[in-house]
Amino acid sequence: MATPGHTKAARIYFDGYRVSQTVSAANIDFATDAAEATAIEDTAKVFLQGKTGMTSALNGFLDIADDGEWDTYEIATLNDGAHEITVCPVGNTGGSIAYVARHFSTGDSRAFDQANVVMLNWNGQNEGDADFGRGTVITTGEKAFTAAASDGGDEVGAAGATDTTIIAVHCTAFTGLTDIDIQIEESSDDASADAYEQVTGWSIDVNGNATAGSDEVVFDGTGSAFFTKTGAIEAWVRVTCSDATGVGSATFLASHALAVAQ
Repeated sequence: MATPGHTKAARIYFDGYRVSQTVSAANIDFATDAAEATAIEDTAKVFLQGKTGMTSALNGFLDIADDGEWDTYEIATLNDGAHEITVCPVGNTGGSIAYVARHFSTGDSRAFDQANVVMLNWNGQNEGDADFGRGTVITTGEKAFTAAASDGGDEVGAAGATDTTIIAVHCTAFTGLTDIDIQIEESSDDASADAYEQVTGWSIDVNGNATAGSDEVVFDGTGSAFFTKTGAIEAWVRVTCSDATGVGSATFLASHALAVAQ
């Protein structure tokens, strides 16, 4: 469970927006369905372990004034489809803890409205069988790209053939550019002898101003992408801008995790 509260270090990302200034608490709860399977004649209880699940709760406020920020955009889409959520309870520098999830809404309460401020209590549940996990930030904080370039590599540990890797990428700021292409690359040794190459075979979900391509995502504004792959990936990964059109900047936060087994 992560409960950031009002700390300066905490960062909460919802789709393509950093919402740390409006969400005061985010709870990430992992639970395993353990159904009782005790026979009538047994003297002790027996339980059959089922699927692992994850729920999220975001609490805070939304300012519904039309100022172009997260609140204005998301208030209409909180209950529309699945959302990418990343919670960084101790800051967003590279290697910081990150809880990564793709959740659909199970409840959205706006019980209090005064002076154009709406209190928010949003709850979500994992959408599928490989869409949440505890991992780390793999960008150098919120990384700005102005042209084709790569962020630093992060040693996350090699994923085996049956492991499912999740990488959530949030574009939190976008200005000047026409569009920007984002890929994930891998190396066994941070390019010491093994050069970085693009990871292929991803399944990609997107939200906001993002379009999923063949193992890459094209952003033309703030948005998010949720990369998942079951299969081997080398121990070092990094986020790469393979192409940027126009003159400007786009800022990204990415986190890596292995999916919780179902």
